[in-house]
Amino acid sequence: MRAYLTSSQGRQITIKYAGPGDIFGLPTLTGGPVPVSVQVLRASFGLILNPQSLEPLGISEPAVGWRLAEEIGADFCDLLFILSENLFDSTPTRTAQHLLQPAVIQPPDGQLTVLQSQ
Repeated sequence: MRAYLTSSQGRQITIKYAGPGDIFGLPTLTGGPVPVSVQVLRASFGLILNPQSLEPLGISEPAVGWRLAEEIGADFCDLLFILSENLFDSTPTRTAQHLLQPAVIQPPDGQLTVLQSQ
């Protein structure tokens, strides 16, 4: 999956890619709703967590709260990295990075393949 923002002119900026096992959208639990869109890049299964159940668990169970904090911190660091890429890297470099993010290794030959269309 890919989370992205869209400008009033229709331009998009990807702010996160998510793969198997990733937690997606956690910062909205404490930061409130944000105008982010999500695109599913390939067939996926998801588990939707109930914020009303997760918040008390995060408060009462230190290990859960710490794990949630780790995820939010990792999202923040990823966002800084993506922001710096978009501001400082060349267009060919940014294009290559976006093609490599959702790439998968295809058996049996082990080639890296991007399962995307234009």
